Amino acid sequence: MREKESLPRKAAFWALQLLDYDRFLFSKNRQKQYILTYHGVSTGSKGQFNNRHLPAKSFEEHLKYIQSNFHVLPLSEVAKFNKGQKSGKPSVAITFDDGFENNYSVAAPLLKSYSIPATFFVSAICIEDSDYILWSEVIEIVLSQIDLQSVTFGGIAFQRKSNSWLNHERQDIYSFIKELPPDLRDNMLEQLKKDYAFDKLVKNINSEYFRLMNKKQVEELSRDKLFEIGSHGYLHYNLPTLSPERCETELAKSKMILEEIAGKPIKNFAFPDSDYNADVKRISTKTGYEKMFTENYLLHEDYNDAHIFNRFSISNNISTPSNFVRMAMRAKEFGF
Repeated sequence: MREKESLPRKAAFWALQLLDYDRFLFSKNRQKQYILTYHGVSTGSKGQFNNRHLPAKSFEEHLKYIQSNFHVLPLSEVAKFNKGQKSGKPSVAITFDDGFENNYSVAAPLLKSYSIPATFFVSAICIEDSDYILWSEVIEIVLSQIDLQSVTFGGIAFQRKSNSWLNHERQDIYSFIKELPPDLRDNMLEQLKKDYAFDKLVKNINSEYFRLMNKKQVEELSRDKLFEIGSHGYLHYNLPTLSPERCETELAKSKMILEEIAGKPIKNFAFPDSDYNADVKRISTKTGYEKMFTENYLLHEDYNDAHIFNRFSISNNISTPSNFVRMAMRAKEFGF
């Protein structure tokens, strides 16, 4: 889904950054360790069919800002700090979710040019099937290409409402899908592809917005001293919808595949869609993950749990100052 930013709001954030308001907030915040979440970095322009792929020019602006204002560390180093621990200059770690090919082809070369480390949380299905398209991209490709006011998914009609698609209960199609049991979700997605001629629609979209890395690319990143590989599950299921047994299989399979590629233990796990519960946390630890990452704590205990960390998600549809001023303003709320 796209996130819109009005011109007055954009101008306000530019003004706040010119006044060093973001730096002031970073200096005042008790929390001094931050983790950023990116998804993709594209060669194309801003404002494609979702807000997860930042244009390369904007990403380079981010790297310059980060290098000037933070002590940049690998994720493993940032995660060693105690929560709320103070330090002089704030520290930051960069992470990527999903495992898009442009992480390898666009983001990694830019990161290397600035000697900035990053962790790539990979959906391990890409190792076995690099043509696999994640469910969210399937939905977005269909919705962006059809000239209709209504789309049927699993026998339920979703109406176009501005930038959203809502059912009769006013539930967004993405929220609806996230709550589905895995097998039902997969069957519905396959039917959606047939109903709307997905194989034709996908040809109209630049593949850099949905293609995942292949085995060789993940292996190459894992061997680079600047980069770390983490797990993002196997099939990017919403983990609380799985039975405990299936959840454990999903996490263990991802860990096994990625460790075989990386030739080292995979200790970090980012929850797909940042959704989890106490059982998912327990199973993650049981499976052998030492650190877990989300974008919004869902349990009160997480604020004092040394094994789980909050991150701030970067959007491609707002300006560089907007991203970092918002990050500074929300640091207390999110408990980075």
